[in-house]
Amino acid sequence: KKLSNERFERDSADIEARLEKLTVGTQEYQDLTNEFAKMTTDWYNQQLEISDKTTLRLLKEALQQNPESSQAIHLQLVQAVLNSQANTAIIPMQDYLGLGNEARMNLPATAAGNWAWKLVEKDHWQDLAPVIREMTNRAER
Repeated sequence: KKLSNERFERDSADIEARLEKLTVGTQEYQDLTNEFAKMTTDWYNQQLEISDKTTLRLLKEALQQNPESSQAIHLQLVQAVLNSQANTAIIPMQDYLGLGNEARMNLPATAAGNWAWKLVEKDHWQDLAPVIREMTNRAER
């Protein structure tokens, strides 16, 4: 299902307003953040399907990143979170690694198969320490 930029902006604003009324950590809050994450991923993947250099440049500008940056999009999204005005920014290691659904920790309303993903050496997480340090410092966190 195609998601126009206008609809994405409207739906994002709606979810943000709904999140403000919920208590962090509740199932409803988690479900809504998962819905937003899926909507964002779907929108981004859709942009890639129709992308050209102009679209990608505009997307990077929207993320307030250098349009010429060669940094992977998942790290640009992480940097956008770190740059936010939020008092706390929690970034799952899976996001730093750019992993997909195969590394998901929890699927709400599912009794089995949760909390199975483990960080292992083959994920090359050791290589990320200087990247995480630099991103954190850049965001003054």
